[in-house]
Amino acid sequence: MKHISLKTKLLLSVLFTCTLIVITISLINLFYNLTQEKNRIHEEFTNFEQGTKQVIVEAVWQYDWEMVNTILKSQTSQVISYIEVCDQKSDKCLKLGDPGQDPFIEFKSPLFYQDKPHNNKIEIGTVSLQGHYDTFAEHIIRELPQLLLINLISVFGIAIVLFYLFHLQVVKRLLALERYTRKIDLQQLNNFTPPDDISSDKRKDEIDLLTDAVSGLIEKTKEEVERRQILEQQLNQAHKMEALGNLAGGIAHDFNNILAAILGLAELSSLQTEPDSHIHKNLSKIVTAGKRARDLTSQILVFSRRTETPKEILVLAKLVDEALNLIRASLPGNIRIKTDLDYNIRIKGDSTRLHQVVMNIATNGIQAIGDNPGVLSITLEHVILEKAEAEMLVLPPGDYCSLKICDNGPGIPNEIKERIFEPFFTTKKAGKGTGMGLAVVHGIIQNHNGTITVGNEPNGGTCFAIYLPSSLEELSEVSKPPSIPYGAGQKVILVDDEQQVLEMGEAILKSLGYKVSTFSDPAAATVFFSQEKSIDLVITDYDMPDIDGIKLATSFKGQHPDVPVLLWTGYQNDIALEGLNSGVINQIIQKPFNLELLAQAIEHLLNNKQQ
Repeated sequence: MKHISLKTKLLLSVLFTCTLIVITISLINLFYNLTQEKNRIHEEFTNFEQGTKQVIVEAVWQYDWEMVNTILKSQTSQVISYIEVCDQKSDKCLKLGDPGQDPFIEFKSPLFYQDKPHNNKIEIGTVSLQGHYDTFAEHIIRELPQLLLINLISVFGIAIVLFYLFHLQVVKRLLALERYTRKIDLQQLNNFTPPDDISSDKRKDEIDLLTDAVSGLIEKTKEEVERRQILEQQLNQAHKMEALGNLAGGIAHDFNNILAAILGLAELSSLQTEPDSHIHKNLSKIVTAGKRARDLTSQILVFSRRTETPKEILVLAKLVDEALNLIRASLPGNIRIKTDLDYNIRIKGDSTRLHQVVMNIATNGIQAIGDNPGVLSITLEHVILEKAEAEMLVLPPGDYCSLKICDNGPGIPNEIKERIFEPFFTTKKAGKGTGMGLAVVHGIIQNHNGTITVGNEPNGGTCFAIYLPSSLEELSEVSKPPSIPYGAGQKVILVDDEQQVLEMGEAILKSLGYKVSTFSDPAAATVFFSQEKSIDLVITDYDMPDIDGIKLATSFKGQHPDVPVLLWTGYQNDIALEGLNSGVINQIIQKPFNLELLAQAIEHLLNNKQQ
């Protein structure tokens, strides 16, 4: 489409409008001049009526026609073209001028003589006048060119001045705004400045308002682009962490099965040896090393969010105080801790895990400050996340507690900041760290349905912000279960496809005083369930071929609805938790477990069954 500039359109419009105005004004002037000419004729008639007519009356009364002739000659002009005076008695008429010049205006009036002695009016004759005026066409021929020229100069002169002012105040600024908007590059929005220089006056007009609107649009576009970039980064990070979590969780699951067999058999063998023997000591070392391996896999499972959902109601401020009391014991003199905590905030969580979060982040902050004077600042407050802010944090809107742990150290480089929550990623020297600290922190917070962000402070330093859902529930009291309880010959069915784990479990259960039937094939166990009526407890693994633990438990519950089912697994997933919530599974314990934990879980389930 052909482009026509606003200036060209405006110029053409001005030319057309001014031409119409000039023609209209000129025609109006012509009509005015014609009207004025007629008005002059009427004025002459009026003057004649009021003055000259009386003199003519006296002359006609005295039959002084020479005087009448002289008077008429003085009255004829360009305005009065014809005069006629007639005597009524003698029928004598005196005429002067050219009668009937079209167009004309005629004036006729009787002549009355005032007879003062008798106080009578005597009609002595008549007088007629004609005033000729030019036609409209004659006015056009004679006056229109001059009128057009005068009006053309006047109107176009004013139009040119107004057009220049309009161009200066409007068109020029619009063109500047148009050039500015054409330069906008969505890829370089961060380097673009608002078009403030287009406005030429401190007081706002419509162009300034349009400029402000463009500036606001650019700022909103910047914010939207930044928001989308952040969401995209968070989505990519979430996908990456999920993939790493799946990989780590799968490895941890297989490793836990191996650890379960090692720890179970080692603990069982340790109970069957003399406490002071070399074999007992070696077995104790095996158990200790196995527990360390179990703790490591536990951290991996926390990172991959394959742990049980927290149930305990906590006052988070008290938990932070407990962690800080431990930290202050070894705090260097060059660092001080500054806190601002809200003790009214309650959350639902795992106190041990959250304690680990505070200790880990605070310790990292102290290490970042190093030998320089510094401050570790910790704040805890209640916040309400609206939709926009919650969306940026990938959380549903609602009530949250905000725990911020900040230091004034050197900060985290951007290329490292994106990877700090990855498992086994560390900037420390070899042997100084496993790289699981912040990965576990990330997993703990995610498992508490919260989120954690990290950013560098404007004046230097790093700030971790943790958002956890707040709770209005009352504080829970956790009672410590008793030590190892033993059974009394109850019949337990154990199902696990790992032969080593199956043998280990059978040995432990028998040592605890239970009668045990084992199955490595879930299908064979299903057949046994349909035939056997006397069963006190079923223990099953989750991840098994063909039939998983949830399907097996569902089939079993259909035949024995009152018999409890214990699921032991290398990791928990949503399906396992759904089975727990629906009642198909009565309890879940994590592999590898110690003998005391398993014994307490079995006793708890059997006692509940009896009740």
